[in-house]
Amino acid sequence: MTRESTALIHQIRHAQRLGQVILDLSALSHLNIGYVFATEQTLVINCKDYNSAWLVDEGQLDLRSAIRQLGLSIQNICVEKDTRLFCEL
Repeated sequence: MTRESTALIHQIRHAQRLGQVILDLSALSHLNIGYVFATEQTLVINCKDYNSAWLVDEGQLDLRSAIRQLGLSIQNICVEKDTRLFCEL
């Protein structure tokens, strides 16, 4: 494995862990989530069903509070349903 691929894998794992920490802190980790990841500006949450997508939408204040608690600069929250954009918060 090259240094670049190792660094990329590390970045992906970090983005996944950070997204999960945000979900845990916002008390939304119990939902039916396919994947979550966070970059410097965006949190992406992929929901496996519409009920979970709506609950994430309703929990956006909790998500933003978790983001603030962690001192992150995330501005955009994208909610997906089966890898398609459901809404942007």
